[in-house]
Amino acid sequence: MTDDQSQLQNHEIWRRDYRQRPYLNRASDVTLDQRFKDVFNNLMTLTPKGQVGVLEVTPSNMRWMILFTHLLEEFELRERGLPAHGDVPFVKPTAPDLPASAKIKLPEPGRALIKLGKRSHMQELYERGRIRIAPAASYDDPSLNLAMRDDELKFDQNLPGSDIKIIPLDEEGKPKGPPLGILGDVTVSNELATNFYVYCMTHTLSHRLFDDFGADSCVIVRDPAAFSSLLLEAVQAQLPGWLDWHQSVSYIDPYLHSEKVTDLTFSKHFRFWYQHEYRFVWLPDATRGEHYAELDPLFIELGSLAHMAEFVTCYE
Repeated sequence: MTDDQSQLQNHEIWRRDYRQRPYLNRASDVTLDQRFKDVFNNLMTLTPKGQVGVLEVTPSNMRWMILFTHLLEEFELRERGLPAHGDVPFVKPTAPDLPASAKIKLPEPGRALIKLGKRSHMQELYERGRIRIAPAASYDDPSLNLAMRDDELKFDQNLPGSDIKIIPLDEEGKPKGPPLGILGDVTVSNELATNFYVYCMTHTLSHRLFDDFGADSCVIVRDPAAFSSLLLEAVQAQLPGWLDWHQSVSYIDPYLHSEKVTDLTFSKHFRFWYQHEYRFVWLPDATRGEHYAELDPLFIELGSLAHMAEFVTCYE
């Protein structure tokens, strides 16, 4: 069997699976269009030649191809077209010019932590270890670009209406009639009671991230363990008693029930998957009744990172 035949078989299997459980059939057109954009955006990449490409077919990337096929099937069942070309957030090509980041040797995924930003800020991080740690709530800001803006204190999940039945009960709590369906989906909100501090990096650098974050430079931390120890120790001196943790972010599909939000501080909407975020989090101690709505940014200095990191800029 050729690769093309195998892909065609997969395509038909995915469409069949969706028809057996059309979990998007009660989603609004607006919701469906946004989901299409989110999935499509995760499938796209920027090649070293500055061209828009599609992710390599790997087991971890197959998820997006399956979801994309489900969306195509739902659009076909609705007998409507896909979102307009201009409404889809395509990766911006630079071809025939190479992307500014083409000369940067991308570290192997998962082997380093990378912070992207403007040259002046990244130089300060590299030379002095100067870091600005932001309150999580500050990312829910309309002035931020789409790659950064998010409500970090809340996450909504959708329960497909086709999966939900309302059972009428009599005064004794016994069913008194056939189950009733609902017209739309049900939204379940997960929300934190307090603001917290967060410092965001990535463990998988790609060329598209420079444009998405408006960055022209980055600091590549080759010794994540040493950096993490320095950072946690420095922040603990300013926030004694706060709870800290660091790990990769989990990206949650709001329509996939098996993906539970177990820790909202490390959970993000799957539209941000392509960023491969690794984050550090500091939470006030809820056992002592500490809750904050407003927090000011936190500034720290770790000293030079030259012994564990490298500074790279696109314009030098």
